[in-house]
Amino acid sequence: MKIKPCKISIDEYERGAIINALMELRNKYISEEKPIDFLNEVILKLCGE
Repeated sequence: MKIKPCKISIDEYERGAIINALMELRNKYISEEKPIDFLNEVILKLCGE
C-alpha cells in the first residue's frame, strides 16, 4: 500500500496546539504501556526535525 503525503497550512498557534495534544496522548500511552514510536515520529516532524 502506497502512502500518499498530505500537506496542510497551519499557523504557529495551531502547530503548538497540535504538538501539545500529541504530547498529552504520548504521556497517556506511556502510562498505559502502549507503543509510542509513531507519536514520537509525528512530533518530531511537526517540530521540524
